[in-house]
Amino acid sequence: MFARPVPRAPYICARCLLHQQKRRAASSRAAPPPLPPPSGAARLTTRRLISLHGKEAPKFLQGLLTNSVTSRSQAGSYAAFLTAPGKVLHDVFIYPTLGSRWHKAADGGDEKG
Repeated sequence: MFARPVPRAPYICARCLLHQQKRRAASSRAAPPPLPPPSGAARLTTRRLISLHGKEAPKFLQGLLTNSVTSRSQAGSYAAFLTAPGKVLHDVFIYPTLGSRWHKAADGGDEKG
């Protein structure tokens, strides 16, 4: 029968142990990461706001978007812009703006936007 050798702890030199201790001490003194901003909004330089107003706006958007757009919709929705052959071009969030500050700034009047 063969006897199994007793496992030995790996040898670590004193200089390596000292280096590990210094690294642990330095990481424990490191400043905590910054807190997230209080609001959930972030400026996205690759995104823009587009505002459309008038009776024909839903009909115009119906041909450009993946979702059905009605003039009576009151809730926002997620959709995508399509190219002429029907391929997805960009994603978009659609929100009705009647009564919002965006609508007033664009002088939308009483027409839905």
